[in-house]
Amino acid sequence: AEYMGIIKMYKALAKNDGEFVLEGLKGGIRLDGRGHLDYREMSFAYGKKDGQVMIQIGNTLIYTTLCTTVVQPFAEKAREGIYKINVDISALQAETDFNVQLNDLKIEISRLVERILISSKAIDKDSLCIIQGKLVWMITINIEILSYDGNLIDPICMSVLLSLQNITLPHVCLLYTSPSPRDATLSRMPSSA
Repeated sequence: AEYMGIIKMYKALAKNDGEFVLEGLKGGIRLDGRGHLDYREMSFAYGKKDGQVMIQIGNTLIYTTLCTTVVQPFAEKAREGIYKINVDISALQAETDFNVQLNDLKIEISRLVERILISSKAIDKDSLCIIQGKLVWMITINIEILSYDGNLIDPICMSVLLSLQNITLPHVCLLYTSPSPRDATLSRMPSSA
């Protein structure tokens, strides 16, 4: 069933290609010689700035960066910070055998990463609140697919999680000032005066 979900995701995959893939899965055959449970070799490196990660699994290469901004929260979620996910798949346009509608893939990847972040609670949205109802942190997650070799979801998720582990939010110091100076007024004089 899991393999059928993968096949459905790539709707444009030719029928013969799909049958070939299914037969290979049933027979335990992979083109690169790995068994069903063998994982591709993985490596990663942090960038020079917080929140930057480059991850490689097989020949799939993903670069993820995080940006932080102070914004107003959504009215209905006054105590929660915000995260936004951007996916750049322009490198996949050069892949001649990649027949998927790229815009649909971009949307699916973004939604999947969001569902994973929500279900895993990898981002504590309440901890991103600076002043309830007024100021929260927004984390922008920029995912760039540099090359593709048969697996996107694992390296994307790993790069996002590694980026989140490698970011420190700046210290925020709030200074309150009165909108205009005014004298204190007494509504009545104390009786002991």
